[in-house]
Amino acid sequence: MKAESLTSLTTETRALAMNACATLVRLDPKLSEAEEFDLIKTATDCLYPLPKEGAAVKKGKDEVELEVEVLLESSFEALYDLLREILNKDLTTEGLDSIFKHLVPWLLSTHNHERERALCTFQVCAQFLLENMDPTKSVCTS
Repeated sequence: MKAESLTSLTTETRALAMNACATLVRLDPKLSEAEEFDLIKTATDCLYPLPKEGAAVKKGKDEVELEVEVLLESSFEALYDLLREILNKDLTTEGLDSIFKHLVPWLLSTHNHERERALCTFQVCAQFLLENMDPTKSVCTS
């Protein structure tokens, strides 16, 4: 994922890599904090900066726009699946916070599309937590 271009999206490599990572995250043992940090950072860093339009490929204009849209959508779905798997290992507010801390720099970005992507990602994670968590396992520290 780190080797992928940040200026265009022309292959499904990102999505395939994130799907593979999501499958591996399901296995025990749980990732260490450092491994989780690297994985989330790499996954967000290779997707969020991509231009909203995606890529410039030599084909018919309509074909390119549709292909890029599909690639972008599948890449973000793969990211969401990966983050859901990570969150599923720690279905608490602390687990959500460990993902949220990676989104903060993107929420503060000067680029609208990067902020929008980070916000959508947080929404997906928060919704997953809401639907799957056991409230008795979360501890509020106020």
